Amino acid sequence: MQYEPAKFYQDIMGSELGQVYWELGGQLFTLSSIYADCAYLFGDNSEGRVELLNKAAHRFFWKVQQTFESELMLGICRLTDPAQNMKKNNLTVMKLADLVNIGVPGAGTQVAVLAKKATALTDFARDWRNRWLAHTDYDLSVSKSEATALKLATLEKIDAALTAVDNTLKAVMSAYKFSSSGFRIISEYAAGPSLISILDEGLQARELRIERAEMGNATDEDMAFHTRRI
Repeated sequence: MQYEPAKFYQDIMGSELGQVYWELGGQLFTLSSIYADCAYLFGDNSEGRVELLNKAAHRFFWKVQQTFESELMLGICRLTDPAQNMKKNNLTVMKLADLVNIGVPGAGTQVAVLAKKATALTDFARDWRNRWLAHTDYDLSVSKSEATALKLATLEKIDAALTAVDNTLKAVMSAYKFSSSGFRIISEYAAGPSLISILDEGLQARELRIERAEMGNATDEDMAFHTRRI
């Protein structure tokens, strides 16, 4: 029998809300994992790690940073967009309050307050999404002197927005008399520390190979390394 992860929440909240809750939680979990790696590799107190990344492949890791930050801002916008645009339904925390009220009348009030807070905290990312990431604002690209600057975007703001979404989901569980540790418990899944460890070891090994080659002491393994293709 195939296990359906959403079924646990559907049993608690009903079919539609349970599925919506599970899908939103999955998106938040993925974004939180991306955030953990982005903050570890490129955030505060990461100067030594950034130096290592630049030494290994600076152009590649610059693109990784840009990709992480773009996906985080697009992702928190998706999570907090209006429940409906142009008669099109969106999967967003703004749907939760109405669905909670169906199962637990009146309990959606607190969920709505937290969802609106999450949306407000995502305002900076929506500016980036609307004028740069999903669409290219003409003035920003061409008439730079006349353009309104994009709102300041930082990892701290992204972190606050993700936490606000998580608090909204926790409030849904609370409405059904369940506690939740949330979807941001992801430190054990972060790949950044492993990447840094492997890069550090690899760079040290490369320096030793270069040193042996310069001294005329290159080993057969050194020579094989330079001729192999992965």
